[in-house]
Amino acid sequence: MYTQQITWTSSASSFSMRRLLTVAVLACLGTPQPAASETNDAELAKVLADWRSRQETVKSLSVTWDEEVIWGKGHLSDRRRDRTRVIPPADTGFTTRNNRLRLRESLVRIELTIAGWDNETGAVKQAPSIEVFAAAGRTTYLSYPTIGTHPMGLIRTQKRFESGGIPAVRAILMSVRPMEPTLSSYKSDRLEFTGRSILIGGRRCNEIIEHTPGESPGRPITSLWVDPGLNNVITRYTYARPDGKLTFQLDVAYTKSTAGVWLPATWNSRNPRPDGSISVSYRGRCVVESVNSEVADDEFQLSFPSGTKVYDYSASAEASNNPVQYITRDDGSKRFVRSGEMNRTYEELLNSPDPERGTGSRRKWIEFTVLFLGLSVSSAFGLRLLRRLRLKSVT
Repeated sequence: MYTQQITWTSSASSFSMRRLLTVAVLACLGTPQPAASETNDAELAKVLADWRSRQETVKSLSVTWDEEVIWGKGHLSDRRRDRTRVIPPADTGFTTRNNRLRLRESLVRIELTIAGWDNETGAVKQAPSIEVFAAAGRTTYLSYPTIGTHPMGLIRTQKRFESGGIPAVRAILMSVRPMEPTLSSYKSDRLEFTGRSILIGGRRCNEIIEHTPGESPGRPITSLWVDPGLNNVITRYTYARPDGKLTFQLDVAYTKSTAGVWLPATWNSRNPRPDGSISVSYRGRCVVESVNSEVADDEFQLSFPSGTKVYDYSASAEASNNPVQYITRDDGSKRFVRSGEMNRTYEELLNSPDPERGTGSRRKWIEFTVLFLGLSVSSAFGLRLLRRLRLKSVT
């Protein structure tokens, strides 16, 4: 074995040699690096800063989109009620067109073409819907103008905008409102940068998961994959069971808008079943109408058309289970549905007076009776008071 003896000749040369040895050792061992947790926290801070900047830049937005939908065999089946029926009986595809979303700050209006199954024709039936989310009161107004035999409406109070879970709506909102708690499908204060990365569409993307303290073992795992080269937009959103099997995946491709921010151009989503088949899939293409243009207040004030049967779940605490029901009229009044009328048909309710309010001569008679009784009681009380005052004066 070859060895070399080194004789130190001076303090200066000794210091130089020690410095060279130190550099050599560090080169072998690597320079000190921050702990992984510190690095991940710093990366997450960058992501949140980009999200916050994009949210502050986009004050308002208007977009439209068309979407190709495929329902897998049995997607709509309610097996708890009828295990023998499979709806649809085979994979069924259709297209919804002219869907629209308008956004201003935390206010949202969406106009969607909803789809259902027509048992008579054995085919998909489509109908328009309008939904407004007023974030200040967290109240949603939902109108189905042509669904079924008559228009229907819902008023609900929500902690989050539940329709934000619709794949198309989620793709749009998570790009421009990633930090808005009432509109996002995750909580930004529970996100964790994992340090893992994969290629999505040929681009390197980093994983962020939503961590819930004390979460149950069976809770789904939410993962967000962000592209650092595109200001950390979310390019993939997934739900997975604890065993890692996907239950939902949404992939989004972006285009740069005139405002200088990345906005969704296309998206694909799917809901896999445990056996690997697809329950439902969506493929959408988005057109940006405007960014930061003025959006009028009346866009977020939904009025139900005449003849709409409304279910108001926000009227009171009791209404959360038993909604207040009424039918709107041409003159702006409401025909309330009382507890004893739940079995009556829509036509019967529409063409009959409110039983507790009365109409015509009956209502006038009730008002006259109430007025007469009120005057009688007042007169009796006044005479009694007058007698007491006279008796006091005599005494």
